[in-house]
Amino acid sequence: MALTAGVPGLARSACELVHTAGGGISAISADMREHVLLFCLLGLVLTATIILVTAPEAVTWALSLVE
Repeated sequence: MALTAGVPGLARSACELVHTAGGGISAISADMREHVLLFCLLGLVLTATIILVTAPEAVTWALSLVE
């Protein structure tokens, strides 16, 4: 049973509010998504660099398993 079953029209008005206000994931701009993606990629590159600097023999050993 829905939480709004006892209140007629509440679910409809809540949906209209979200859609007209641009709520949800669409409220995040494309520019912000791009910044988050670049930040995550920078983190991955930094992590890989740290691993390569601290333990290069472990990385070359793991790559030999792939081939």
